[in-house]
Amino acid sequence: SITSPNNSRMRPASSKVIAFLGSTAYTRRCHLHPNLLSRVSPPSYYPSLSTVPSLQPDIRSRGFSISNGGHHRCCLSMIMSSRGGSGGVGGGSKRSGRGPRGRVGGGSTNSRSSHYRPRRGRERSPPPPQPPPGQPGRECHRPCVAIGADVYVVKKNDQRTGKETRGEVSRLLTKSAYHPRGIKVMLVDGEVGRVTRFPGDSAAAAATTTVVPKGRNNKTSKKRSLSDYLTEEGVDENLSRVVKAAAEASSQVAKELRNLSLLGDVEERGGNVNVQGEVQKGMDVRANAIFLQKLKPFVAAMVSEEEEGIVAGGAITKQPSEEKYCIAFDPLDGSSNLDVAAPTGSIFGIYQTFQAPARQSLVAAGYAVYSSATELVLAGVGENVVGFTLDAEDNLFRCSRPNIVCPERGPYYSLNEAREPDWPDGLRQWITDAKRGQTPSGIKYSARYVCSLTPDVHRTLLKGGWAGNPRPHLRLLYEAAPLAFIMEAAGGGGSDGVSNLLDIEPTSLHDRVCCFLGSKLDIEDLESYGNVQQSSTQYES
Repeated sequence: SITSPNNSRMRPASSKVIAFLGSTAYTRRCHLHPNLLSRVSPPSYYPSLSTVPSLQPDIRSRGFSISNGGHHRCCLSMIMSSRGGSGGVGGGSKRSGRGPRGRVGGGSTNSRSSHYRPRRGRERSPPPPQPPPGQPGRECHRPCVAIGADVYVVKKNDQRTGKETRGEVSRLLTKSAYHPRGIKVMLVDGEVGRVTRFPGDSAAAAATTTVVPKGRNNKTSKKRSLSDYLTEEGVDENLSRVVKAAAEASSQVAKELRNLSLLGDVEERGGNVNVQGEVQKGMDVRANAIFLQKLKPFVAAMVSEEEEGIVAGGAITKQPSEEKYCIAFDPLDGSSNLDVAAPTGSIFGIYQTFQAPARQSLVAAGYAVYSSATELVLAGVGENVVGFTLDAEDNLFRCSRPNIVCPERGPYYSLNEAREPDWPDGLRQWITDAKRGQTPSGIKYSARYVCSLTPDVHRTLLKGGWAGNPRPHLRLLYEAAPLAFIMEAAGGGGSDGVSNLLDIEPTSLHDRVCCFLGSKLDIEDLESYGNVQQSSTQYES
């Protein structure tokens, strides 16, 4: 029975109410005011509440408020007394049944009648019967999979091809067995797979089953591989071979770097001093050997940061008129960062000749960044600057950035500010103004510096701003020119502080230049300050 706020007894009205305790439905006869029922909004996951019959229309009483009590999983939790007294909904009398008047969502639950039993014939419909062991699940009135059922599955090792295997189910690995397909099961031979069809189904039924490849989300399809991209763009066959060889070398270097710390030779020295006067690390030597090995069959000549002179290639053309390419590369840029597992990279430029400015001789260029992901960025192999990400599952570069465009301006500059005492006046003034938002752009710039050229340039290409070195430190053929080629193709620019990097004619294989790479307008603003080139200075690494 229910009481109104002034504690006056209402005339009882008989009604059937569904009471939920936990997630089990019970029916019980109780006295309920219609205002209470109108304020209860059963959630959609209790469909049986939608069948509560209407109450008798002759109830005459005042409304009352309800408290937000009851079980936390239920819309309304009711414990009702079936014998005299005045127990309330969600509460009740004490053992005698004559305690304080009940309230919705309050009171004691000590009465013996608070233990409910489902009324016969009113329980929820039982679940469909499980088929007997050894019988196919499809023999019950709903398609299901049971232990002992004979099914076709796609095993874990066959998920890529979709090859089906027939076997007997020994264990269900999916909670519900009432989905017709896709149930994960273990067969008697110990193999695990997902059910695609039953023996009585046609093979066409398996075509509707989505097979999820290992480690992949079925909502994302595989993106184009580098090989597919080069074919679709109609890239020259010989050039395509060189690009794919450079990509393969980059993936091999990435693999070496992933296990470098485990091998215990992060700080291993190569034992030699290269032509740059730098002491080689073991990884410098290995990366150089990988690039030389992968590229040699496809190019006429190679120039490496780790090699003093030109290394002959082994390219053989079918026709004398076919183009032969040369390549210059830095096999491992930023190797000083290996000790702390910071990002590094590789840079390469594909030339027709090494004896002309890059604008005339550079055909294509690219770089790889080895960081949280291995990304390969290419220019000159299609209409756009395009980015690829190494898919570790099948060791293929797949297109992840189909059209990279460098912003006209950006919020970052990247250089070593510890060298500020040696900066020329123009560069120092630009940095001072940039921090205060007083450059022509009006932007307050922030500094970002990894001390590895490739990651710094990669961030600048995507986010804008500029990155570089005011000293004549970076090598023209295999660092500055290829990166400037990529920047300009993406809408940015590259300068030595005075002239465009692509217009500088090399005088030797290892020429060094000042280098500023980034957003076109930011580079122009920097040049307008004048005197931004620092003199050659040696620093301890």
